[in-house]
Amino acid sequence: MFLKYRAFFAYLLKNRLIVIILPVYIWYLSLDFIGNICCFIT
Repeated sequence: MFLKYRAFFAYLLKNRLIVIILPVYIWYLSLDFIGNICCFIT
């Protein structure tokens, strides 16, 4: 029982990390993309 709960908690924690990291990663990629466009224009 305890192991099942621990696995479930680890799964939730992993999902929480993905939910936190994914927007930051997308934001970073978009910043990089905008920076490249600005460098290309100037």
